[in-house]
Amino acid sequence: LATYKEEKLAAKERRREAWNRKQEKLARLPERRKGRENRGMMRKAFREWHDKRRVYHEILDKLARRQGLDWKIRVAAVLERIPTKLAESPQWEEDYLELREYLDQFEGWDFPPELKIPDEEEEAVGGDDEEEEEIDDNIRNPHRRPDKRVFLALKDDNNNWEFPTVEVKEGQTLNEGAKQLIVNMFEADASILSMGNCPIGVYLDKYDNPADGYFGEKTFYMKLQIQEGLIKENDTNYGWPDRSEISESNHANSEKLYRYML
Repeated sequence: LATYKEEKLAAKERRREAWNRKQEKLARLPERRKGRENRGMMRKAFREWHDKRRVYHEILDKLARRQGLDWKIRVAAVLERIPTKLAESPQWEEDYLELREYLDQFEGWDFPPELKIPDEEEEAVGGDDEEEEEIDDNIRNPHRRPDKRVFLALKDDNNNWEFPTVEVKEGQTLNEGAKQLIVNMFEADASILSMGNCPIGVYLDKYDNPADGYFGEKTFYMKLQIQEGLIKENDTNYGWPDRSEISESNHANSEKLYRYML
């Protein structure tokens, strides 16, 4: 009988503790985000920029329709070279792999305790870092920054990086226009891959004085990837900057567009 009562009391105590834990959790919920004020800040900043820009574009579209004017459609080719090597590993991972490789060479070996095993000599690596730095400094080398994505861009009159752009011909799709533009810039054996029919961004530019029946220009950005090929040397104004180099070189309006789009 005593054992039965003890078990009942213990079960009652467990239920009481579970109830108390549940109440403590409910009490913490209203204050669970204290000390995490930065949560969602990047998403909030993007929405503030994107929503204002979307409303501005809608206003321009309404003004164009009221005046009975069309938009001149242009397409910008965002040609990307994907990373050719993995990003650098953190120091702890490099140390672990080095130690693991050192220990694996003794697997299955039995050494007498009095035998001192000499440390493994490190192989000298000469010139690799200097060669990579020279390649990274050459903005016209498509193999620069092998651990990052780089894009084909052209310098404009204000020394800003802009993507190659062309007016879309009648009956031509955005994808066809972008790919034809890039194919004309490269040698015949170049391999260019289209990443889809959906633009990754759009930019509206209103004319100060509408002419030829056009209210302004709509530039759609189409993404492509280069697998192999060399660019023709007709234009020496090109380069292969990465995302940060493109966004930092442009004015405020284009800077955020390129940063979010790329």
